[in-house]
Amino acid sequence: DCHYLKKEDAQAHEILICIGTASTLSDPKHLKFATDEFYYKSPEEMQNAFKEIPDAIKNTLVISDKCNLSMDFSKLYLPDYKISDGFTLDSYLRKLCSEGLKNRKKYDKPTDEIKNRLEHELKIISDAGYSGYFLIVWDFIKFAKSEHIPVGPGRGSGAGSIVSYLLGITEVDPLKYGLLFERFLNPSRLTMPDLDIDFADDGRDRVIDYVRNKYGADRVSHIITFNSMLAKGVIRDVGRVLSVGLDQVNKLAALIPKQIGITLSQSLSLVPELKSLYQKDEKIKKLIDVSLKLEGLKRQPGVHAAGIVIAKDEITNYVPLAVGKADIVTTQYEGKLLEKMGLLKMDFLGLRTLAVIRDAVELINKRHKLKLEIENIPLDDKKTFQLLSSAKVAGVFQVEKSGMRDLLKKLKPKSISDITALISLYRPGPMGSGMLDQFVARYHGKIKFKYENALMEKILSETYGVIVYQEQVMKIATDLVGLTLSEADTFRSAMSKKDSEFIEKYREVFLAGAKKKGLTKTVAEKIFNNIKSFGEYGFNKSHATAYGFLTYRTAYLKANYPLEFFTALLSSEIGHTKVSKEEDNKIVEYIKDAEEFAIEIFPPDINRSFSKFTIEEKGIRFGLVAVKNVGESAVESIIAEREKNGNYKSINDFIARIDFHCVNKKVLESLCKAGAFDSILSKRGIMPARDTFVENVEEIIAVNSKRKNEDTINQPLLFDMSGANKNLQDYSDIQSMPKEKQWHEHQFLAFEKEVLGFYLSGHPLAKHSNEMKIYAKTNIADIKQNPTETVRVAGIIANLRRLISKKKEQYARFKLEDLDDEIDVLVFPKLFNGLAKDTLMMDEMVVVCGRLNADTEPPEIIADEVVTFKEARKKLVRFISINISEVALEKQMLEKLKDFLKQHRGIARVEFSVSDHTGKNSTKIMTDFEIEPNDTVLSGIEKILGKGVVNFS
Repeated sequence: DCHYLKKEDAQAHEILICIGTASTLSDPKHLKFATDEFYYKSPEEMQNAFKEIPDAIKNTLVISDKCNLSMDFSKLYLPDYKISDGFTLDSYLRKLCSEGLKNRKKYDKPTDEIKNRLEHELKIISDAGYSGYFLIVWDFIKFAKSEHIPVGPGRGSGAGSIVSYLLGITEVDPLKYGLLFERFLNPSRLTMPDLDIDFADDGRDRVIDYVRNKYGADRVSHIITFNSMLAKGVIRDVGRVLSVGLDQVNKLAALIPKQIGITLSQSLSLVPELKSLYQKDEKIKKLIDVSLKLEGLKRQPGVHAAGIVIAKDEITNYVPLAVGKADIVTTQYEGKLLEKMGLLKMDFLGLRTLAVIRDAVELINKRHKLKLEIENIPLDDKKTFQLLSSAKVAGVFQVEKSGMRDLLKKLKPKSISDITALISLYRPGPMGSGMLDQFVARYHGKIKFKYENALMEKILSETYGVIVYQEQVMKIATDLVGLTLSEADTFRSAMSKKDSEFIEKYREVFLAGAKKKGLTKTVAEKIFNNIKSFGEYGFNKSHATAYGFLTYRTAYLKANYPLEFFTALLSSEIGHTKVSKEEDNKIVEYIKDAEEFAIEIFPPDINRSFSKFTIEEKGIRFGLVAVKNVGESAVESIIAEREKNGNYKSINDFIARIDFHCVNKKVLESLCKAGAFDSILSKRGIMPARDTFVENVEEIIAVNSKRKNEDTINQPLLFDMSGANKNLQDYSDIQSMPKEKQWHEHQFLAFEKEVLGFYLSGHPLAKHSNEMKIYAKTNIADIKQNPTETVRVAGIIANLRRLISKKKEQYARFKLEDLDDEIDVLVFPKLFNGLAKDTLMMDEMVVVCGRLNADTEPPEIIADEVVTFKEARKKLVRFISINISEVALEKQMLEKLKDFLKQHRGIARVEFSVSDHTGKNSTKIMTDFEIEPNDTVLSGIEKILGKGVVNFS
């Protein structure tokens, strides 16, 4: 009975049990094994343990010899697809393809090429017994389209099939774009076809339900996954079991770099602070040591995000099932095992881009009274390619990343083929091998090149002599060497696996075939070596072409109908972007991008906003569900009441009408912090009294809940109704708010960012605008328009990411925001390791000195120095000017100020700027005081003289 490998693993195993049972080691009732003997014992230990019964040891071999299990992995268990009488699966598939020929443009009068390709594919499909498979996929895609659920144009190598195209499974013409069927289904090494299908994410579940109902719930199941304990997670789990303080555990987890696949041992060697804590603190050392043993183990089962298995009959005849969270039934075997067993595994993938396209098209057709069909848009639209070439592609499918934007600007694509090449080349292999740079240079005619012969020119002309696609490798093998397409696919697979034995075996085949075709050995060797160098990085052209269409379609909508596109795009991010997330807040990114397209974003408003983002005049109104902590049921309740009985006239009217079963304290606080109540709240000066409402929200709820719970309106309340109304009015009265509880401007803005993800009413840097001019002579917008080699800019840190380089060193990237613009900043390891711990923090105000890299898209600063405003003041501020009116000059106040300044000696000279009673004339008075220019001094002076009286210079 073994549960762990070594005896010393016993405690780690006990902690693992605690993780699984949600208990702690300190809990006297936690589940544990009686001894530490449940480890894998050596033969000697087993013989010693059973020395009294030596036959027991011998019998283990006897039992082993008697055990025999063989499993047949050659059979397929496809579900039965029921068809009309008089048809076989093969003949029905042929009938559907014939109908498809009539429905496809340029296919209604099929050429010999079309006929031969269709016959070729149908024969391979029939011989392999896969006609039923294609009919099953065709059927549920037909259902999706009939229910107006958007389906992707194709995914993976399936887009290379003319049968898939004629059935409407894919939307890419394989003949027009040179896509090969054998890349999808190779008759010489048959495996189950893999037609993964993209559906709009909000319609995917309806398609799965259809499949479940059609084939029977007892034949369809979700697929299990096993989630592993990764570095950050295992630290948190073990920390909880060992009762280590949450703050300490969070600190340790935060020190692990945000990088996919990072391990604890790598983190210890890369992060000096983590290593230091490990070496100095015994409690931390124990936590990390146990975590190192548990890291990588399976923590709990999960449900595959897209995978569904469909069996021939009751699924328990083939695999055991399990019931997971939310009572979802899954297989107990993972996906790869299911495929090996001959079961039909299908991926129903949810792709949000499809929903964005659908919603944008619906808005366009409604607003402009059009009948736009995204499948029929022109593929040569100038605006679309101008947008792609300018790299203004936030929200455009597949090309949003900064590296891809940089590539778009360099290449300036002019066709779908160019987009397909971009998608294929923007990967580590091609970028590292120089393929990408070579392609761009050849595209613009900057370097001359020659094709080895006319056949090579025909195959590689669309990619300027660079082998970009796997299909090109296959075409070289068929046209220049004489291999069949199925042999060519096997050759392509061997070249991509970097297996030197396979490659050398195929070298001889390649050279021999090329010789028969009339190529010299020198030319053939050159072509083979070219395939060996670049062919291993070749990408699946079928997949790239299908996804290239989605890139083009989203770019087309953005270029031609930006208002509708951004409205759909922003709404699609609700529930998918965490407002509090430090990086990659897509809603914030897309709002900034929309503003660059001259689209105004209106703030959330309780009388104008709906659940999602909506078009209002020539702008977009913020959706209420996009506010943090505000759910759909609460918003639906608020909107339903508004539509039934009219707009909310005041905050009291709103409170009196809403349903507190749906709208709780958290919702009210968040809506208020977001500014959704500004139009119905009282004001303090020009600012709405959000603080008054939030401070009193509990009492407001209590008073109104009590009132609403009365049996009838006329029944006396438990306390005087008029008094209750008076109390409620007091809550919205700015005078009832004690001054010390009133929100300062910074709090006001901080709360906006907390619930919206960005500053709506202003910017925390606004009050530092004069100070920023001392630290930086130019702003971010200026350096973008007039780039110089070295720059110094000031701003606030956003989207901070701590990363690991290829050399396993820590570095960072962040966005620096000033009052008008933003720019990416790169902090290399040398500078990163020399910075103070609290310098690189979210929302920290900093000054960055460095070099501007204007060649990237977007431009970025490579930092040479990063200092906080606090440090910058010490280095740069030499004068503190206090502005005061002569009317306010009082001896008592000046004495108080003098006493305060004496306590904060420093290097900045204090001067007074005294204005006369008109405020038009002022006199400067220099003093002997030299003080420290820090926040304590600033707030102290303002406490005595009032806000806004201090300037640095």
